[in-house]
Amino acid sequence: MMEDLEKFQNYADAKYASYTIMNTMRSLRHLIKEGVDLNNRESFKNWILKMKRKGVMDKTLNIYLKAYNRYL
Repeated sequence: MMEDLEKFQNYADAKYASYTIMNTMRSLRHLIKEGVDLNNRESFKNWILKMKRKGVMDKTLNIYLKAYNRYL
């Protein structure tokens, strides 16, 4: 999984601002620690639903959604 993040970072370095890359990588690492398989959309969707049930704000979840979309 971490190899995929390294490949993504190499791609992102050419496309995004360094601050965006830093925040995206932080969000993706957090998702991995939470047990999300970044290569499985269903895994991410289930994590989002679990967080919504816990009461996490949509604004916060949107940050993870944007990071995940960049990764894809």
